[in-house]
Amino acid sequence: MGNLAPEDIRCGRRCHDIWVSPYGDLISSRPFLTANRANLNSSYFTNRQDRYLRFGSHTDLAQYCRDFLHKSSTFSYQLLPSSSQSSAPYNLHWPDPHTHPHHLESKAKQALAELQSTWIEKSRARPPPSESEVLLFPVIQAGQFGIREEEQAVGLIFDRLKKHQAGDGSTSPTVDLTSGYFGLSKLYQSFVLQSGVHTQLLCASPQVRRLTLVTFCTTDCRVR
Repeated sequence: MGNLAPEDIRCGRRCHDIWVSPYGDLISSRPFLTANRANLNSSYFTNRQDRYLRFGSHTDLAQYCRDFLHKSSTFSYQLLPSSSQSSAPYNLHWPDPHTHPHHLESKAKQALAELQSTWIEKSRARPPPSESEVLLFPVIQAGQFGIREEEQAVGLIFDRLKKHQAGDGSTSPTVDLTSGYFGLSKLYQSFVLQSGVHTQLLCASPQVRRLTLVTFCTTDCRVR
């Protein structure tokens, strides 16, 4: 895959991994859905099973993921068999002649916004869940496309938790938050620090190869 990337977007090792490594797989056989959130590059690990989630008897979730992939395919390269004259086993094909792949932001934003809007309307037509049911709220974070649903959701959570803090700390909530490989953005840092909510943050060290647990409180910060 690395050799098939257009010349103008080839870059270093980390960027190369993002381009050629599948960071998310969806395997659907309705009403079941298997989701994987691992980088499958063999240079990282092999036979990792702890990042696989299997959802059973959930046709709506499987259909949402299918719709998400369908919408994403409208602004994504297609991997096609090469012609007999080509030495490469596959060719990259851009499907939209009216949109340059370097300027797909508005097209992607419209497609993903339509997806979310459609599913919000579907959810409103359903009866309220029972106490034993778990609600799933799919959110999309794609800042390059102007879609920041995750940021909005996390901000709302911290605002709500801030209102439920006890003055003596006896019943104050605790948030467990994972930053991912590239650290916590300044916006998320402000959510944690300004809210004063007790937060345990799992973040990547500068070497990326190990994780560091940081605990934020209203008065101190401890690194373990």
